[in-house]
Amino acid sequence: MNLAIALFVLIATGTACSQVEEPESPGVSDAEVEWEGPWAVTEGRYEGSPMFVRIHRGVAPLVGDPRYSQQVGIAVPLLEPDSRGLPSREEAGQLAEIEDAISAALEPDHTSVQVLSITTKGMREFVLYTTDADAVRAAFGPLESSVRDHELQLIIRPDPEWSVYRRFAE
Repeated sequence: MNLAIALFVLIATGTACSQVEEPESPGVSDAEVEWEGPWAVTEGRYEGSPMFVRIHRGVAPLVGDPRYSQQVGIAVPLLEPDSRGLPSREEAGQLAEIEDAISAALEPDHTSVQVLSITTKGMREFVLYTTDADAVRAAFGPLESSVRDHELQLIIRPDPEWSVYRRFAE
């Protein structure tokens, strides 16, 4: 099984995580959301391998907001994962640059918001929720072209309950 597909399955099933029961909050105003953070880091295991997840806590008021009903996954296979399936310090820097490029391409007007970063088994996946899946698809081509050293893989699926975010949030 392709690692990206495996990671997408991990996200879809919420393996090795706990659920948060947060009330739905349709129609949240931008002022209620902390767009820049705070972020939390948690560690777990996936199929015997270490897994690190960064969770955007500032978006909690958006959970269940019907405007952000589409979940976006951008998977990035690691070029040279270590024996634990994690990036080297150098590659971690490259992944940070990719994350910045994703943010610049998809988040400037808050039509999309990154909520998770998951690293495990030779893969990093950035998880976002969006109000406009077509805009994400349109922005993905130029984004993918701008990243020279890594492959980017895109998946968009309905997730109006924010089940992926809820599964990883504590």
